Amino acid sequence: MLGGRIRWRALLPGTVATVIGLLGLRIFSALVFSPLIASDAVAYEPVGTVLVVESWLLGVGVVIFGGALVGRLLYEEFPRVTRTWKRRR
Repeated sequence: MLGGRIRWRALLPGTVATVIGLLGLRIFSALVFSPLIASDAVAYEPVGTVLVVESWLLGVGVVIFGGALVGRLLYEEFPRVTRTWKRRR
């Protein structure tokens, strides 16, 4: 998809962070969003359901963006920090 412009090794930390975030969102969704959809559908009719689904989509966007951000941080900054710690010892 990227045409080989970015190595797979550079993409791996972001992929792992995104997958962990999506698994966390899945668990959170099962515990919170499923009951919330049912209660809001009764209380607010279709508008309540739309708002809950919209909130879930916002969560997915945050997880995807955050996973890429954490992946870049881990790939670029973590080796530098560990080198600094080794020098201080």
